[in-house]
Amino acid sequence: MARSASVRPFLALFGTGLAGTLALYASLKPIIEGLPPHVRGGLSVEAITALSLIQPALLLLVGVTAGVLLAPRVGLRSRIAAWANDEEGAWIGLRQDLIAGLLGAVASVALVVVLDLLLTGSELQRLQLLRPRPLAMVLSAVLYGGTTEELMMRYGGMTLLAWLLWRVTGGREAGPGQVVFWISLLVMALVFGAGHLGTAALGGPLTPFVVLRTVLLNSVAGAIYGWLYWRHSLESAMLAHGGFHVVLAVLATLVHPS
Repeated sequence: MARSASVRPFLALFGTGLAGTLALYASLKPIIEGLPPHVRGGLSVEAITALSLIQPALLLLVGVTAGVLLAPRVGLRSRIAAWANDEEGAWIGLRQDLIAGLLGAVASVALVVVLDLLLTGSELQRLQLLRPRPLAMVLSAVLYGGTTEELMMRYGGMTLLAWLLWRVTGGREAGPGQVVFWISLLVMALVFGAGHLGTAALGGPLTPFVVLRTVLLNSVAGAIYGWLYWRHSLESAMLAHGGFHVVLAVLATLVHPS
């Protein structure tokens, strides 16, 4: 692969994800403010929050690198990468991707809310999932989830796993088959779900029920994003993931009108 064919897409996508990582600051700061002073180790809230962004930035670096190098080899697509590489037709079919992403956002919220109702036996108004959140936290979730997490999980993780499975199973010239992509998207959906356990732990003990609920709900949404990445584009998955938080916030407002 030519150097420019890697560098320009990398810079475009890493810059996009880095903006999402910086947006995470607004969500982390209130959490860190709630920590006891002795836990902070004498550091200011601002310093701890800034240091907390290093890990996602490094994971973003790995994810974008893997995606830029391997996505074209397995037939997975990023329109931003294609645009940065001056590929013809980079935006052809974007409308279908956007429609699919919007439908994915609505579908993921609907499935997650229904599953949460079944798991908890709660009424809609009592779902923790639908508690109102400050606008800054919603925007942070939209930007971080819709860009950084998708670049880590789908563009990086799912692409790398699909490439590895493809190579292990013979690396046929036609590219990975459907089984490879299904395994890849489902495995990364579970990884995505498990990755939210740290956040869940901030709200209380990680009981078996909390673990099940956290992994299941996030994995269902992650599977939808993975399918959109496979069948449409990375940007379709990004829109669905970011849109998930928007739809969830709107639904929370309707359930809990001020």
